Amino acid sequence: MGYLFEFIPYYVALQRAKISKDVLCQIFEYLTSERYSATNVLVHGSTPKNKEKQVLALLEILPDSDWDAYVLELCESAQYH
Repeated sequence: MGYLFEFIPYYVALQRAKISKDVLCQIFEYLTSERYSATNVLVHGSTPKNKEKQVLALLEILPDSDWDAYVLELCESAQYH
């Protein structure tokens, strides 16, 4: 699942794919989750900085109506600045 949650945001950011709000929520939770960070660095090569860049790319391209204020809370708890 981790590979998908890292692959899909790239296509969404490039405007080549659209996703439902539910999937978007799952992706934001994955990208801001501390639980997966150690596994990603070892297995996927993904770092917290890469995840932060993915979140920012999604926030730049998606309309505000597609994500709620809870995303800011997720980013804050993940210490994304």
